[in-house]
Amino acid sequence: MRGIKNLVVCSIVALISGTDVFAASSSEYALMGSKTWSAFECSVLAEYGNSKEQERLFNYGYTQGIVFMNALKENKIKSEDLYNKVPMGLLMHIQGPTADFALGRILEKAVDSALKNIIKSGDKINDKDVQKILAEGQYTKQNCQLIGR
Repeated sequence: MRGIKNLVVCSIVALISGTDVFAASSSEYALMGSKTWSAFECSVLAEYGNSKEQERLFNYGYTQGIVFMNALKENKIKSEDLYNKVPMGLLMHIQGPTADFALGRILEKAVDSALKNIIKSGDKINDKDVQKILAEGQYTKQNCQLIGR
């Protein structure tokens, strides 16, 4: 009875979070790392005009990231999948005492990556209106609206 109850609870959590907590393969876990990076980058871009979308993307990236980090810790991801499917920006920052700590470091680098051509153009800092236009354009170009749906 208890086993069934746990299965039902896990299923409900998976459905609510949109996360594939039952990923069966190394490749699927590695893809979650890629989804984490993309969702974090897009959440930063969405900040310029859509706070609900920013929150949705952040939460999706965080949820994917927790599953990814746990799979990594449990050696469920093969090296070739890790290095072929996960962005280098994420791989370089996965160290830390906890998954939350590592995800904070990853988010920081995703913010830097997403904003590198938004805040400044060359040596000139763009004004807020230009930043918003550039961020919205990059959000569209990266198909951010499709992430996690």
